[in-house]
Amino acid sequence: MRYSHWIMVTFVYDAIQSEHRCMKPSVEVAHIWKTYRLSGKRGYKSLRESLQNKVQQLFSPNASASVPTGSFHALQDVSFSVARGNSLGIVGRNGAGKSTILKILAGITPPTKGQAVIRGNAGSLLEVGTGFHPELSGRENIFFNGSLLGMKTREINRSLDEIIAFAGIGTYVDEPLKHYSSGMQMRLAFSVAAHLRTDIIIIDEVLSVGDAEFQKKCLGKMEELGREEGKTAIIVSHDMALLSQLCNQGLLLDQGIVSHLGTMEECSQKYRAILQESTQRDTMARAGNGAIRVTNVRVHRPGSEGNIVALQEMVIHIVYAIQEQSKMAQSRIDIGINNESGQRIAWLSSVVNGQTLDAGKEEIAFHLPSIPLKPGQYDLNIYIEVNYRLADWLRNVCPFTISYGDVFHPYERTPPGQGDLLLTYTVSQP
Repeated sequence: MRYSHWIMVTFVYDAIQSEHRCMKPSVEVAHIWKTYRLSGKRGYKSLRESLQNKVQQLFSPNASASVPTGSFHALQDVSFSVARGNSLGIVGRNGAGKSTILKILAGITPPTKGQAVIRGNAGSLLEVGTGFHPELSGRENIFFNGSLLGMKTREINRSLDEIIAFAGIGTYVDEPLKHYSSGMQMRLAFSVAAHLRTDIIIIDEVLSVGDAEFQKKCLGKMEELGREEGKTAIIVSHDMALLSQLCNQGLLLDQGIVSHLGTMEECSQKYRAILQESTQRDTMARAGNGAIRVTNVRVHRPGSEGNIVALQEMVIHIVYAIQEQSKMAQSRIDIGINNESGQRIAWLSSVVNGQTLDAGKEEIAFHLPSIPLKPGQYDLNIYIEVNYRLADWLRNVCPFTISYGDVFHPYERTPPGQGDLLLTYTVSQP
């Protein structure tokens, strides 16, 4: 076969292979288990601890200094896939197995059973400074990190100025990385992963290290990567608002098991329900000296037990018990309304219109004539103050749902990630 024909055949073969890869998911996880064995052995001991243990064994031979043995399943039969250009947000409580999944995908640790397939180059931001060398300068670390991703020097040079500018380290780029703050290291790591040849970006909470301005830049860049460049992202975060904005897929883990796999909005709602249940069981969620204690909270439509509907009337009704009625010179009740991501979106207070708590009445109602909130899941924080001291404080209580009702057409509904408010407005073409 002539050389030119061989090149043509190779080119066609590579094109077919590339197209075949694009048809398959960028990330495919199949029945992964991760088991850690508890050996019963302790870590390194000092000479004093070793001598002390020897003495204890002489006088108490039956005493055991070992830790429990057995196995711990960090992940149990986890399966999911992420198509090219999609973004998956992974949520769950601490210890649910989120970081373990990312470490398996990044090749840091192997699964005990099952397999994870990555189709393309993956850049991971699991910890600040991961993949960098502290003695190398910022510029040298860019080339070092790029070489780990299989890039040639000329390819890195093409993106070098853009990486430095995005990270905002221009005056420090030739300084050793060990002199960088954690925020500077994170900015450089994200900039490298976002601008170099990575098909898949794996991120674990590190964006929370940066300042607000850089987080905003990261959000814009992540949206651009998915929309324009077709990159795949897998993100672990406790920030539901960020995940709702960036991710179109969601994975909810609970004690190493897939609790739900679907849209990010569905996973956010189910995660909030789990957090609500744990908050209700947590007695530490209440604080204050007890001068006043809330006994009941109800959110409802006036004169109706039906659904609360956006842009219609709503009442927040609080019943409380006063312990020291003769000592209420000053008092107030504040209410914070939180969205399903746990963010405060509205605040109400009895002192706004000069209302103080009447010692003879042990209930108060806040009337909202028109709810300017989009349909979704919400809850309340209730803060009560008496004589400038905290009397009662309830967090994430009384979950309620706002629905669209009959006043909205399906195509008028607010898309995910477009804010919490429903503005009343008119549109005209003068």
